Amino acid sequence: MIRSILCVEDDPLSLKVRKMVFESAGYKVLSASEPELALDLVETDSVDLVITDYRLAESTGTELAARIKEISPHLPVWIISGLPSLPDGLGAADDFIHKMIAPQELIARVDALLRSEAKSATG
Repeated sequence: MIRSILCVEDDPLSLKVRKMVFESAGYKVLSASEPELALDLVETDSVDLVITDYRLAESTGTELAARIKEISPHLPVWIISGLPSLPDGLGAADDFIHKMIAPQELIARVDALLRSEAKSATG
């Protein structure tokens, strides 16, 4: 089964790069450049993980995480940022990733999370 990741990023180049990294690892990638589109995708598509930028044009990743958790409480939401830490903490998000993470390390973390989620779902 192909797992899907929703990437939320308002910078088109960063979004394109992130999408390429995940697709090269075999993931289906949905992308959104704004929070409202991301929320629509969470409601209408099968999403296994959301990775959102912290600084979005219309809000923050922590605000988006809280709204996503209202729709799908168990959907993991990770925030990615160039900041060393999040000014308002994780909030409803499940994890924080620095943008300078090596692609192979990012994929390894996503793989580990989704394997863990799959094991939990099957008992």
